[in-house]
Amino acid sequence: MSIRLSLEARERLQREAARAGEPAASLAERLIDEGLRQRRHPLMRFVDGPTGRRARLGRGPDVWELVSFVKRSAATGEDKVAHAADWFRLSASEVESALVYYAEFSDEIDARIKVNEEALAEAEAIAAGRRQLLG
Repeated sequence: MSIRLSLEARERLQREAARAGEPAASLAERLIDEGLRQRRHPLMRFVDGPTGRRARLGRGPDVWELVSFVKRSAATGEDKVAHAADWFRLSASEVESALVYYAEFSDEIDARIKVNEEALAEAEAIAAGRRQLLG
């Protein structure tokens, strides 16, 4: 597939790609994908961070954080939604929106949860080694 961009859009894309240090075609593909995701899930936004680009609720946590919380919650059934809404100070519909996004992109979110759990385990091991040394 090829698409035609206006001169202004092409220049903005090239400037942003240069800033991001990635090829313009890769950036265009990512932006198109994110735009399509946002059309299906209007409360979602995409943000950059130390661990890469990720989906998040517009005024709330990253989707992986919310899903991880829901998975660990001692509540059952629909009470998990209320528990997460209370914890993150969100509406139930915002939590539902994140869960619907997760249902469509669960592999991506589960991978993000795994990476963060591994980073936490590594940090805990380092802290334990430090405590033992200073013991």
